[in-house]
Amino acid sequence: MPMKSIVFVTRNLCGGGTERVLTQLASDFAARRLRCTIITMDAAKIDYPLDQAVEVLSIGRLSRCRVVDALRRCRTLRALVKRKQPDVVLAMPEEVGICVLPALLGCGIPVYVSERNNPWTMPRQPLLRWMRRLVYPLAKGIICQTEEARMFFPAGGSQEVRCAGKSRGRGQDSALLHGRAGKGDCGSGAAFAGEGFSAVDSQLFPVCGEAS
Repeated sequence: MPMKSIVFVTRNLCGGGTERVLTQLASDFAARRLRCTIITMDAAKIDYPLDQAVEVLSIGRLSRCRVVDALRRCRTLRALVKRKQPDVVLAMPEEVGICVLPALLGCGIPVYVSERNNPWTMPRQPLLRWMRRLVYPLAKGIICQTEEARMFFPAGGSQEVRCAGKSRGRGQDSALLHGRAGKGDCGSGAAFAGEGFSAVDSQLFPVCGEAS
């Protein structure tokens, strides 16, 4: 069976909770024989330990003009993802997802977005909130950190909206990564992304099961 693959898209890997969770998750999946690539929209610096099997591609600044730079980054992102042809894409945090969804429109690759903040109040910029309403229906699924956040995004059609699993240590994180943990708890920490991946078990978890 061909090795399954996933592409993570984020701002950078320089500090922050989102970056820590992403590097932990990518390393865990790489250890389970999933081909993992992290694409950063900004800098290439990595502040957290990362499995050497995980490939990191950085886009960085492409123009002095803010609008042109944003458009070129999206075009470059699309080219990189199409080249990798992953089974699934996970964009995190939410402002990255707002860019990734239209950039990958028509690629035929399921995209999941991780909401790391309170969607009832964030993002604060009206333009980003409007863009989220416009592009989030394009996502295959949305991963939230709390039940209250999940309620902000009523699931519709084939789209899944998941609440994060509560982190109770590495043992539960491992169970979440294999889709074995319960799905009723909500919380924060490294486990949330693993719970989100239980929503894409048809693409990834069969491989994890073989590796366990």
